Amino acid sequence: MTEAATFVEVIDAIREQTAHLLGTTISYDEGDWAAPTSLPGWTRSHVAAHLVEDANRMLALLRRIETDAGEGMHLTPADRQRALERRALDAGLTLQIQLDESSGQLQRALARLEDEHRPVRLTDSWRLPASVLPLVRLREVVVHHFDLVGHEALTIADPVTTSLLELEIGRTHVRDLPSILLVTDEGFSARIGADEGDTSTVIGPAHDLLVWLARGVVTPNISGAHGIQFDPGAHAQRAVAGDHRP
Repeated sequence: MTEAATFVEVIDAIREQTAHLLGTTISYDEGDWAAPTSLPGWTRSHVAAHLVEDANRMLALLRRIETDAGEGMHLTPADRQRALERRALDAGLTLQIQLDESSGQLQRALARLEDEHRPVRLTDSWRLPASVLPLVRLREVVVHHFDLVGHEALTIADPVTTSLLELEIGRTHVRDLPSILLVTDEGFSARIGADEGDTSTVIGPAHDLLVWLARGVVTPNISGAHGIQFDPGAHAQRAVAGDHRP
């Protein structure tokens, strides 16, 4: 059995993983920012722009929670896409500064949510207690850092990694998988996907299984995943269009 990460552990991990991400992006010149990533249609500038936009939207949501102002209006997919494309046109240094500043502001705001359990709506199909928002932000930072550099982004340790995996299991696209028994090297297990049919067992480190579910990448550390038919890339492609959080 594994224990869930504490709120403080998640907040500390956001700080550490954001610093890890910024340590990667600070080395980029303008040509590097324009390079493609593993996300279809996204350059490195798009990834940074998305993380900035995501931080700003989450900050606005937290301000409404703190002032009891309600959830407010959610941007349409088209509006989200336009905002992403506009920001992705910014110079690399501008994106780096925006990413640093927005991440810092959000980290401070998220640290105040430990006892805030009111449900918040992130998308039409995804509602979570406000106290889980730090884990959502951490997932964004870790997975998008993986989009930039691959496996070297996966430096996060348990129990936070297992909590991230549990969050990913709850996302809509995972429900479309065939029947799978997921078993981590850290001792966590969960049955996911369809309720019927033969069950496959997929084993590996929690952070490798996280990126498998999020991006469909089967690392050498995972066994049992080859041959399982699912397409998280289609989910990521919908995210590019603004339909869901990628």
